[in-house]
Formats: sequence, C-alpha cells, structure tokens
Amino acid sequence: MSDLLRLRLRDEPRLLWIDAVCINQTDNVEKTKQVMLMRKIYENAVSVLVRLGEGSEESGFTFR
Repeated sequence: MSDLLRLRLRDEPRLLWIDAVCINQTDNVEKTKQVMLMRKIYENAVSVLVRLGEGSEESGFTFR
C-alpha cells in the first residue's frame, strides 16, 4: 500500500500539504518562497506527520 493511501481517514476527508508534491522542487525561487511559509504551515497544523524516507539497517539506532 502506498504511503499516501495509509494517510487516508476511513470516514472523513483529510487535507494534506506535502512539500515534495506542493513545491516545485526544480524551481529555486518557488522553493525559497514556500520554505519561508513552512513555519506558519506547521504552527497552524492540527497535527503533523513526517516521513523521513526509507530506512536502512543503521536507521533503527536513531530512535532507540
């Protein structure tokens, strides 16, 4: 199952802001503007989910 599908709620809509999708990663001007807004986005969020990427053998040590 994809990561986005796992974020869905069963019986209600969920608004997601995903920086890798919502920000044009190849446009440095846009990235700069959007990154400046991220503090406000996170401060006003009801909850925040963070995905750091695929794990490795060593990544388990980070969360012990």
